[in-house]
Parts: sequence; structure tokens; C-alpha cells
Amino acid sequence: MFPLLLLSCSHPTTPPQAAEQAPAADVAGWEGFFPLAEVDGEWLTERGLPLTAAAIDAARGRVGKLVLHDGERQAKEEDLESLWTATCVDPEVAAWNTDRCQGLSERKCTDGECTYQHYGNCSGVLLQEGLFLTAAHCVVSLASDAEALAQSAVILPDLGGKPVHRVGLRTVRAGKLDFEHHWVVVEDSGAVDVGAIWLAGPDGRGEGLPPLQVGPLPPIGDPLFLAGFPRVERRSPEARAAAGYELVAGTPSVSFGRLADPNPAGLPLCNVDGYQEHWNLASPCPVEEISVEGEMTWRGPITQAPFLATYDASNGNSGGPVFDSQGRLVGLTATLIGQVDPQEQYSADTRMVATSIGPALEALGLNPHDAGPCNALSTQELWGRAVLDPAAEGFTLTYDSEHFRFWSAPGVKPVDGMNTTTSEAHRELLVDLLDADPTGPLEVFTYPDAIALGAATSSDRGLVILRNHRQLHLQSYRQLHEFAHVYSYLAAGRHRTIPLVEEGFAEAYGNWTWRPGDPLDALSIKEADGKHVHDFAAGWLSEGTLPPLAGLLEDKTFRGYNGPNAHSSYFFAASFVRYLVDEHGVEPLRTFLREVCVEDDAGVVEGAFERIYSSPLTGLEEGWHEMLRERQAP
Repeated sequence: MFPLLLLSCSHPTTPPQAAEQAPAADVAGWEGFFPLAEVDGEWLTERGLPLTAAAIDAARGRVGKLVLHDGERQAKEEDLESLWTATCVDPEVAAWNTDRCQGLSERKCTDGECTYQHYGNCSGVLLQEGLFLTAAHCVVSLASDAEALAQSAVILPDLGGKPVHRVGLRTVRAGKLDFEHHWVVVEDSGAVDVGAIWLAGPDGRGEGLPPLQVGPLPPIGDPLFLAGFPRVERRSPEARAAAGYELVAGTPSVSFGRLADPNPAGLPLCNVDGYQEHWNLASPCPVEEISVEGEMTWRGPITQAPFLATYDASNGNSGGPVFDSQGRLVGLTATLIGQVDPQEQYSADTRMVATSIGPALEALGLNPHDAGPCNALSTQELWGRAVLDPAAEGFTLTYDSEHFRFWSAPGVKPVDGMNTTTSEAHRELLVDLLDADPTGPLEVFTYPDAIALGAATSSDRGLVILRNHRQLHLQSYRQLHEFAHVYSYLAAGRHRTIPLVEEGFAEAYGNWTWRPGDPLDALSIKEADGKHVHDFAAGWLSEGTLPPLAGLLEDKTFRGYNGPNAHSSYFFAASFVRYLVDEHGVEPLRTFLREVCVEDDAGVVEGAFERIYSSPLTGLEEGWHEMLRERQAP
């Protein structure tokens, strides 16, 4: 088994020199890694590659090198000297390998045996400003090792391929946590080998970097290309020269292939018998500890629902972005199925394993940002550690249905029948209202206090929604408001909208005195006072304390508003959202949730109101005020 799970195979082929030399769709691989900065329209035309310069430009400046501090290692002095020669002598190559070269230069050797600080690398892509995607196996250890996190970095090139931007890492998130069982997932069968990094500083691209365009997988046989930082110094110079490439030692590159298997059934990559060369897409894929050649190992799923492709890849390409012929991001490289070490040779028979971008983002709890014109990934942290084995962590399952699983933490009494009946009815109402439902039961975890919730989820929020919006962590069962958040996020395509609408919807449709059979309007009655949200807002309007909405469209202004009482911003937002739904129907609200992001500034939001509701915000506000005045009229 190869440690970074990226291979190639046995019959080298030359890169295509004309279109008629392109291999058949069922083979479709071309050996070689070519300097990303040099691949332009003329280069592609000369080789008959069915791609445009614009497609390559999508990767240029976005692909990044994740430098990972792996701690102290031991190696033979002659091997380290060879690595130094390949990596650190040429100034252009050394510029991309400063960490590795420093570790090699400071090695301490005795009788031909050395210790040194080792720096590995993975690849990844800057999806939007400050957010970098890669593979989970590249980042999972950083989540629990603050020193390694501090010593690791992302290096981004300029358009000429020079390593000009080095950025530290702030936080990481992994779609797969279990790598302790020979890569087999024992604890979370839904795990996906993808990771996200929030960068600690400016990425050098400037503010307002547009999100990278993503897309679906193309038809079988269509061209794909991989961008990344392969480590191929162990491929002989003669072999590289014969194949037409000289690139070595972790510099930005591109390689070409085709889609071999889109995996439409969504099968997991399965380790069937403990040998990597026998991995395949298979279901069922039972998890079992087995003996292989006298040693205990595991068989079972490696990662969920990947696709297979034929581009050349090697160690260092893990996490590398895969693009289609239009330059849209379609996947992230994770591993491969093959029989020989990719650092030593290439084979057209090897199949590279990558995760489609949609499932990748879903596994990370991020919004697949082609869902609408909003076109953004919310970096707001609706995330915490998932509870993978509730029973083992002390939770008691107190309710289990097609739509819900209620878990009680120690110190929390079991959910009662009225709460479960109300939850089921409220879910039905929200699904009908928003046409959104989790794919599978919503798991609801309740805690005695915020301290217990934070200890379980590693979050300081009173509400945590995570695991593809299928886990909800609360301090109380009595939280229809929070249930409403889950369904509004799903309706939005898993991003957050502005709090005026987000909190307004949850407050307008989340009152726990509501019971099955009560009228819809009763959801907007606030149980503490027994008053409808419209009555609160009407009173403030008559007193002259109801604020203009135009000043509360951004997150910081809404949440910073200090009104007549502690809940006033939530109550008048609820009144406004109820007015919009009652007056204009629910379809404009669904559109607003999909198309407006929490990060949008006030001007963008005002334009969205006018476009979606065919009225400026001031007109909508005046209609709302008129309804409130009529409500107070004798």
C-alpha cells in the first residue's frame, strides 16, 4: 500500500502530438506533468488536446500548495542528498520548496543515518477568498495539533507560476476523520476524503475574489485536467524526457486525462481484501478486521461516492482540483486504484479517484455554490464536531422515526410525546412551506446547558447545525425556532441569508405553544407575552420606535440593534417576514433564501428585494406599516 494513495502504472505512453493520437475513452490517460504557467492555447493546439486556454486559466493562480510539517524523521544520508539535489539546487524549484530545503539543510547525520524535519505537501484550490479546499487526509491531523497547524501553510502562485503568496492556516475542517484503520472508515460510513482550510491572512488575490465556478461531471470520455504539485523526482530523468516533461519536485503542474467512470450509483470506494490494487467501487462494503500476510488490517469503505479518471498523478497531488474542458471545478483528487508506485512510473491502467465537487462541499457542510445567483459559500461557522457514536458518548435515544432521532445527553430528561408529535407536525408544515427536507432523519441532540453542548461539539454556539444539516444540537427540545432554521438553510441551498429574513422566518414560524391543529397564524405568537409579532411591531410603530429596515440589512447592523426590548429585532423581523409571505406568497421568499447571502452588502440586498418582489424595499415597508396601522385601528 502506498502511503499517500496516489499511483500510476506500467506501460508508459508519449503525450499526444495530434488529435488523432488521443487515446480511446476507456483508456484516455496521458503521461506527464506540464508546467502550469507554460500551458497556453498554442501549447494545447500543438498537442491536439481538446481544451482551451480559458479552461487552463481557471486554475492558474487558484491552485495552491499545502505545505505540511510532519515532524522529525530518519533517513539515509545518501537519500537525503539525492532529494536535496532534485529539490534545492535549481533556484526556481527551490523557491517552491523552501520549507523542505530548510529541513534538509539542517539535518543531523551520524554514520550515514540522519534525522531531519520533514515537510510534505498536498495540493488544493482557492475556492473563494480565504477558503482553500484539499483532501481530508492532508488536514485531519492539523485539527488536533496546534503546533503543526502553526508550522504549515498554503503557497499560492502568481499568474506566471511564481510562489509569491504564503498564507498561514486559521482553521481546518475534514469530511473524513478516521484514518487509523488502514484508511478504512470504521466510525462514520458517510465520510468523504475532502477537507477545507480557512486561511489566516490575505491570500494575495485582493478583496472580492469571485467564487470559482463549479460544474457537474461531463459524459464518460470527456477531457479532464488535474492541477497540483506532484512529487515525481523518483521518476528517472530519462523516462521524463522520453515522455516530454521535465517538471520535478513539487512545482505547479497540470496533467490531462478523461472521465472513466462517473459512478452514477454513488458506490463507495471499497477496500475489499486489504490490498490497494484490489480496491474498487462496490456495495455492500462490509467493515471487518482481517489478517493479510500475517498482519491485522481492515477492509471496508475508504471514501464515499467518488468518480474515476485517467489523468497522471503522484504523491503530492492529493487534494488537487480536477477541472472539465470549460474550466469548471468538478472534483478533488483523493487516491487511486492501481498496482505500482506513481512516484516511479505511469500506467494507462491506473484509475485516479476523486470526489465530485457537490458531494465534497456537502460533506464539509458548505453550500454547492452553483445552486443560485448568490454563488457564494458562507464562511459563517454553522459547524462543530459531529457526534459519530451517540450511545458511546453517553446519549440516550428517546425517539426514532422516519424524520427524527432525538438523543438526550446525561442530565436531560427524555423528550415527551407532545414534543415529538409537535415536531412531526411542524416538520410537515415547513416542508410544505419551503419544499426542503433533509436526506434522512434529522438527529436532534439536547444538552442541559451551553457548557455541555460546547464540550460535545467544540462550538461556543447555543445552536449547532452540522453533518450536511442532519444534526441539530440544542439546549432544549422546545426549539421550533431552531427547526425552522434547519429547513430555511436547506431551502437556501445550505448557505445563510441576511438575519432580517433568516431570523425573521425562524421567529415567525417557530412558537412552541403551537400545537398540531392550531392555525398557522398561531406560530407567530410569542409565548412569553401571548402577543402576535404584528402586535409588537404595531405598538413600536405607533410609538415611533420601529426602525427603518434599510439600516438593518447587514449582519452587524441587525445583530447590533438595541431596540425596545432584548428580542425586538427578532420580533419586528418576524412581523415583516410574515407580512411578505401573507401578502406575496411563499415563492418569492424561497427565491430570496436561495439568492441572497449573509455577506451581501445593503445595496445588493435592496436590489434583490426590488428584483424578487417587484417593489423597492421602501414600498414593501410602507405596505407592512399600513397593515400594522390597520391592525391597531379600533
